[in-house]
Amino acid sequence: MTPVATILRAITLAQLSPGQMGKSFQDYTANSQQRVMTSLVSAAIMVLALVVIWLAIIRQRQRRKPYEMFFELCALHTIGRPTERKLIHLARSHRIANPALLFVCPDLLKEIQSLEMSDAKNEKERKRLETFFSDFMSKAFG
Repeated sequence: MTPVATILRAITLAQLSPGQMGKSFQDYTANSQQRVMTSLVSAAIMVLALVVIWLAIIRQRQRRKPYEMFFELCALHTIGRPTERKLIHLARSHRIANPALLFVCPDLLKEIQSLEMSDAKNEKERKRLETFFSDFMSKAFG
């Protein structure tokens, strides 16, 4: 700061009454407190978001645990997500506790296929099911 600017600043401050200087200080501290509160609220929101994400990850891992072998087998046999979902749906609808059994027991899979084919409403659905099961069997059992 130049000497002239310092002198002008001192003159300006000298012209202020003690009440005006106190008000300026209060305005400064109010703004400072507002910034601190904004920072604290932002930090709390970020911590809350991280906790929610962490809990979602834990929940997803717990949900996948019973199906872990199934998902590993799907990855090993390069089976895509849509087929995974369909197999899980078939296992649930036929009350199979662990869908990994579909990879282990071809007889079980053939039984499910025959039940699904008999429940098919039209020829198009039968053809779709036949394609699904034949594709899966060729990947799973070679």
